[in-house]
Amino acid sequence: MLTLNQIDSDNRKMKRFIGERIPPDGTRIVLVDGTDGPAWVDLIPLWDEEGECDLVLNTNEPDAFGLRDVYDHLRRKELTGREWERELVAQVNRLKIGKLEREREKAVLNEELETSPTSERFLSAHDIVDYYQGKISLRLAYQIMDECEPVRAGKKRLITNQSFEEYLRAGNAQAPKNEESKLCEPGTITISPKHRNSRTDVEFEFFRFQH
Repeated sequence: MLTLNQIDSDNRKMKRFIGERIPPDGTRIVLVDGTDGPAWVDLIPLWDEEGECDLVLNTNEPDAFGLRDVYDHLRRKELTGREWERELVAQVNRLKIGKLEREREKAVLNEELETSPTSERFLSAHDIVDYYQGKISLRLAYQIMDECEPVRAGKKRLITNQSFEEYLRAGNAQAPKNEESKLCEPGTITISPKHRNSRTDVEFEFFRFQH
């Protein structure tokens, strides 16, 4: 991480670089010319006696563009073919690193799901439908999951059996009101082969409640 002194030094270098490449009385640079109109930056260089440059910078997109964007825009215009090639390779590598980091995070989560103790096994929306013996829809199963702090495992949304038990203890054992059928008393739940996977290949024991 850069120190404050390093950041200040970089900013001075970028301002000097920009000031040397724009007219003394200032200019407007269009950074992006999109379908919603151009994003521009107005620049006026202010030079002191020691050769240091400060900049008056105004833009119609202050949340999107700043000093570094102007610097990168002007710097790219001076790149040689070899430098452009290096820039492209560096950009591709950054994308690859980002993809690998996301895959690593997903793999760590999957490993946690696989190695978690039985008390921390996970339920899918289909498992919740099975718990209610098919008397609620998947849509309502997902609504229940939203109240149980769901987690992501790849593209799957899951909840722990403990969080579902807490949901039931809170007085939510009956099927949601907009489902007509009443809930039968739960006992031991076995995940059906149709929805069985490595994370839910166990039987879940839930408490019995009083109607």
